[in-house]
Amino acid sequence: MGAPKSGPMHEERIRELLEHMLETGESPEEACADHPDLLPIVTERWLQLRRVEGQLDSLFPSSGPKTVPTNQLPTIAGHTVETVLGSGGMGVVYKARHDRLRRPVAIKMLLVGAHAKPEEVACLVREAESVASLRHPHIVQVYEVGEADGLPYFTMEYMDGGSLAQKMAGTPQPPRDAAQLIATLADAVQAAHDGGVVHRDLKPANILLCGDGTPKIADFSLARRFEGGSELTLTSAAVGTPSYMAPEQARGTAGAFCPSVDIYALGALLYDMLTGRPPFKAHTPAETQQQVLHEEPAAPSSLNARVPRDLETICLTCLSKDPARRYETAAALADDLRRYMDGKTISARPVGRVERTIRWTKRNPTLAALFGAILVLLMLAGALAAREVAEAARRREEMANWTARLEFIVQLQREGRFREARAILGRVPDAGSRDLRADIDRAVGELELVEALEAIRTDRAMASSTDFGRVDFSERYQEAFAAAGLMAEADTPDEVAERLKALTVRAAVVAALDEWTICSNHAPMRERLMTIARLADPDPWRDRARDVHAWFDREAVLAMVADIGSARQPPGLLMIVAGLLDHHGGDARAFLERVHESQPDDFWITFNLAETVQQDDPAESVGYYRAAIALRPEAVAAHVNLGLALQQAGRLTEGREALRRAIRVAPYSAVALENLAVADLEAEDAESGERNARGALELNPDSPIALGVLGQALLMRGDAAAALPVFERAIAVAPEGSQSREVSKMNLELCREMLERASTDR
Repeated sequence: MGAPKSGPMHEERIRELLEHMLETGESPEEACADHPDLLPIVTERWLQLRRVEGQLDSLFPSSGPKTVPTNQLPTIAGHTVETVLGSGGMGVVYKARHDRLRRPVAIKMLLVGAHAKPEEVACLVREAESVASLRHPHIVQVYEVGEADGLPYFTMEYMDGGSLAQKMAGTPQPPRDAAQLIATLADAVQAAHDGGVVHRDLKPANILLCGDGTPKIADFSLARRFEGGSELTLTSAAVGTPSYMAPEQARGTAGAFCPSVDIYALGALLYDMLTGRPPFKAHTPAETQQQVLHEEPAAPSSLNARVPRDLETICLTCLSKDPARRYETAAALADDLRRYMDGKTISARPVGRVERTIRWTKRNPTLAALFGAILVLLMLAGALAAREVAEAARRREEMANWTARLEFIVQLQREGRFREARAILGRVPDAGSRDLRADIDRAVGELELVEALEAIRTDRAMASSTDFGRVDFSERYQEAFAAAGLMAEADTPDEVAERLKALTVRAAVVAALDEWTICSNHAPMRERLMTIARLADPDPWRDRARDVHAWFDREAVLAMVADIGSARQPPGLLMIVAGLLDHHGGDARAFLERVHESQPDDFWITFNLAETVQQDDPAESVGYYRAAIALRPEAVAAHVNLGLALQQAGRLTEGREALRRAIRVAPYSAVALENLAVADLEAEDAESGERNARGALELNPDSPIALGVLGQALLMRGDAAAALPVFERAIAVAPEGSQSREVSKMNLELCREMLERASTDR
């Protein structure tokens, strides 16, 4: 399977990930949780780095411990070691097979042997002992502890479903699914606490999944024992993963070894599942730690409006800075989550404004005292003067904050992260200066425009189904531009171009003009659109590419391809050139691969390359679709196409799962539902096929594909009488000569034959 190329942007990101791993001790899998497409190359570079360390150690033994040669697999008695699953700061995990029992196992081995520090050996042994002492269906089981060539190791249950981090991939999960999973984990955590063990590093990467999706807690390397509420005397260093670390862990105080830190981490996990991001995450671990200590998490509903209030209250209760205000036990948390799922009243209560103020004051006593002194002075100066000073200060701060936020919103729009941009704009203050309100209103309007244009582009990407193929996308673009006040029939190209130049999101809107041109079958309209684009976005190469007359000149197209250079060009325009190249008999795939190499971080270039590769090699296109999903996890078109590519490659089970993920991303996507319904029938699952086909028809009653699938599902169940009118409806709505119409006609005849035979038999 082909892998996406690495380019300048990827090299910089790879370097940042390696530095982060060195700083935090995370494994490649943990560091690449948000960048799964980079995992292979980051793993390779990490192993190269470890080999260099080993060479230095052999030359200068006193400089550090001896590392395991990671270019070869170890020999462990009674086991056949097959491959490396991952590695961290001082350990490596292998996949192996137990020779006698013939079962797969995971083996965790210390990366240092005779030169290992006592505390490193003790850590591995402590982890094995901690897990071995626990028996719970949702905790990874330890089998045995041993030593091979001076290297300590232990074997444990092998989990073949990946991690929760890989499953989520930065995508918010349905609230009930999140509540159910956290309740299950809370039961396991309670079992660990009952056994005297605190995990201290609960995070998505440490929640492993069985093949059927069953979650289990793994990696007890930071776990500690406690007895009767009294912690052991241990180092005060802050250990754990900052984004999921309780404040007392971040401080490295004695409270870092209490069960309440795991309850906080469960809340952080729940937050991540509800919003697609942890409660705190800054550019560096140190900055994240400061946020954990001094800031309150944003309400989950501000990032995902579908989060229920009760579930948000449960989550924020777990994330309280004060351990005493969290749930007393993990069992109490599990009970409240199940009360929420059963529709009962939960025990937790939302934090009020007064309590939030008190909490802030306790965390920031110096600032609180300073503000108190300022308040006294203002009161002495008089109520009117106080109001004027406070209002002026508030406006200055508001202006500074929102100026930075508006810049960030523009960046989010460029990256297609519209939900996050809208969440920020959803917290717009009610008051403010006239200029600020104008800036915010303009940002809201531009966000709505870019969202509308992106929705049209996404629907075009999913236009393979018959019903979508009949949509007039050119008309939709015209309506979007008119609604934004950017283009009317009477406007000259110069007038429209001047309006576009004034937009903060000019690049996205000009890209939509390129896309609109592809949709239009009206030659004068194509010429008008390209003229506007040239005026709004002047550039020698782009001017040539937007010359409609040159599109029919093969030599001119080949010259455009040869002269593109290394500059980043608009993806929509590049897709036009690729289409022209293909039309004139050129190698469109090679051109797109070259473009992708220079812009590997662009979603649409990656997506279109995947579509082009899929025509000849569905198996190879899978890698590109997964890279596109990593760039934009909420892109339903990429999830749907990944499912179709997997099916075409003969990987039917994986294809159905990819289509299910598409529906989790976009529950109201008729195309995703009807494609899953088709996959269900191929898997001979008539019940699921009928259910998903009916779901698609609720969203699009005139879908000939969904009607055809529903009819076939009814036929598989032997209900020809119910299937007959469905096929008649499918034939009525399908375009003349379409494949779906012909298939429905054949099935209609089959229904009639079955009903006639049944009548004769009676």
